[in-house]
Amino acid sequence: MLFGSVISTLLYDLWVQIAGGLLVVLILGVLALFFRRKRKPARDIITTKQQGGDASAQVAVIGDGSRIIDTVTGTAAVHSPGAVTIGTVASGAQVNIYTYQDGLPKTDNPVVRKAFNEGKQAYSDGEYEKAIQAFAHALEAEKDPKKRDALHLLSGNAALALRRHNEALELYAQAREEAKEASDEEGLGASLGSQGIVYLERPASSPDRRSEDLKKAVELFRQAQAIFTEDKYPVDFAMTQNNLGTAYTDLPAATAEERAENVRKAIVCYEAALEIYRKDRHPQDYCMTAANMGTALATLGDHKAACFWLREAWSMREFLPDQGQRIRTLMDEVCQD
Repeated sequence: MLFGSVISTLLYDLWVQIAGGLLVVLILGVLALFFRRKRKPARDIITTKQQGGDASAQVAVIGDGSRIIDTVTGTAAVHSPGAVTIGTVASGAQVNIYTYQDGLPKTDNPVVRKAFNEGKQAYSDGEYEKAIQAFAHALEAEKDPKKRDALHLLSGNAALALRRHNEALELYAQAREEAKEASDEEGLGASLGSQGIVYLERPASSPDRRSEDLKKAVELFRQAQAIFTEDKYPVDFAMTQNNLGTAYTDLPAATAEERAENVRKAIVCYEAALEIYRKDRHPQDYCMTAANMGTALATLGDHKAACFWLREAWSMREFLPDQGQRIRTLMDEVCQD
């Protein structure tokens, strides 16, 4: 009788320990799933949403030393002359937006530095009008044309976030002129590419107007590409290649053959970008461009190649603005195995 009681007590204690262990494992599993779903790209990120016209974008602002990396979806490129923003245009493809700062965070002018920091913070908080005002205040005190072109560019980015495309174009044009005056090739490349982004995103009143805007975008990205060469500015080269590819993807076409040719040109651009972007060094840019590549290949009916890149993007979907929902839908359509 005593022996049976001892056995029962031991079995009960064993059961309590097992049940307790299972409960701990269950709690840890739930916590791991929760934090995985919440995980965001490396570094501190503040996310806002901007919508309007025929495009929408998610913007993350990432601190990277003296630079800010804006992603309207991209990652900090440590060799970039400025911040990188990635946006989603009408076709679903994603583009990089340039944010060139040229030493503004460390300027010796306290008025400029204070106004710049206020503008940067306002931008990261999604207070774009306040950011424009702060950058304008900095411009009043800044005489250096290189820093002025950076401030105009930052102001243009804020105007673009507000969907005020004509204002953004004017600010980017001012940045372009200041960059020319200062012989600042990085600022010039960034301003050219930024103007291309406006023409790529700007809503149009007619198909003909849309076609004209996209052709201007292609030309501006080509001009930026002439500055951001692969050997001198590899990350900016890749960024601009991705933008050019997206412009080709969105170009209207009169025939199916013309459409296919435009998409093939986009694929060449994405291939060039992916030669630079590496999954370990530029995960968000890699993911974005992989998604663009997969989408373009699916458009041409090359489902096998498309599925490779779509799955690459899906495996890193935490870097996509919609957590990969668009990619998942496309995969369901074209990836049968």
